[in-house]
Amino acid sequence: MGFGLRKTLGLINYTLGISFGKFERLRRISFILWTSYFKTLYGNPPYILFWGPALGDYLLFTPAIAYLFKITRRKIWVLTHYPEVFENNPAVLIIPNNKDWKIEILKMMNFRMIQPEYTEFITDDKQKSPDNHIIREIARKMNIINFNIIPIQPLIYLKSNEIVKKTGKKPRIIIQSGSTGANYFMLNKQWHPERFQELINLLLPTADVIQLGSVNDYKLEGAVDLRGKTSLRNAFGWLAGSDLFIGLVGFYMHAAKAVNCHSLIIYGGREHPSQSGYANNINLFTEMPCSPCWQWNQCDYNKQCMDLISAKQVYKEVAAHLSSLQP
Repeated sequence: MGFGLRKTLGLINYTLGISFGKFERLRRISFILWTSYFKTLYGNPPYILFWGPALGDYLLFTPAIAYLFKITRRKIWVLTHYPEVFENNPAVLIIPNNKDWKIEILKMMNFRMIQPEYTEFITDDKQKSPDNHIIREIARKMNIINFNIIPIQPLIYLKSNEIVKKTGKKPRIIIQSGSTGANYFMLNKQWHPERFQELINLLLPTADVIQLGSVNDYKLEGAVDLRGKTSLRNAFGWLAGSDLFIGLVGFYMHAAKAVNCHSLIIYGGREHPSQSGYANNINLFTEMPCSPCWQWNQCDYNKQCMDLISAKQVYKEVAAHLSSLQP
């Protein structure tokens, strides 16, 4: 066994001695044996990547993982709450993180665990503004010396039958009205729901609009309502078959880039597009003395950076993009 027979049996014996229920013991022993087997099969990884429940951040691992796999030809081990993000990814060995005790066991098996955080908290509500794009900050924390060459391009591996293709002649737009479903919700990333509705009213005569997101996001009248009705892979599929995504900084922005769906992102001023966004997107960033502030919820200026972005301004940018798609 890759962990060493004596050590593996010792850890199993230790697990048997802890007062768990029968099935809980079996689950832990199975995980120990599974992990030891894959360590034998693929060799001892330099580290295992893990994160908390933030969905978008797992997607940001993928460019650095692809780079390491290309130069080493060894799979990168990832402990993740969202195995679907890495499904079909040839560079990743997926360890589903559906139990908190898995990190403890992996550490006991002498695996090095790395959580490649791209920033740190200065106060309870404010993070340090990163010096590089967060994809490259993640690569730096993964000990990639030449992290500045990592492509700013998240990766997802969809099969052709997962892509939801258009059925009509109109452009298809995916829209997100908020990020209430985010595990780390930030007020300073939110735009005004009523302005999203105003935007929808302007778009509907010439485009098919699909709303994705959490069931708790503000419902946009006139859009096809798929809030809370798609799986994670299905959401990627809808984006992959669409002409434009309109939304906020977060998972859907990164997901759209992963499937090469052009996006209009309402940034405001919390973070700068050069730090977390993509150059070929339409990024509506508001220059202010305080931006980028990297604050989560508090704002000394009553979110002026978001207030200054009007629905008509967004529509003008969308119309120009859709016009460019015409043959």
